[in-house]
Amino acid sequence: MLHRARDRGHAGRLVDLDADRAALARARAPHRRRVLQGTAANAWWRGEFELATMVSHAFQCLVTDDELRASLIATGTALCDH
Repeated sequence: MLHRARDRGHAGRLVDLDADRAALARARAPHRRRVLQGTAANAWWRGEFELATMVSHAFQCLVTDDELRASLIATGTALCDH
């Protein structure tokens, strides 16, 4: 998804955050973009992004209400206000 965004002219910062090491290895190899292992709930960004996306299968890892809540709060915190 991030590779497609770049191909379509997105000039801003793109970061791939994934808890799955194998998925990160596949993302990193052909595209050489910034990829980080982790989860949204453990992210440290504050107001640094204009857009956040999550692929549907990511929700398979968010089993409890607390995990989902933490992920959505962290994602919201990473977004800028404008």
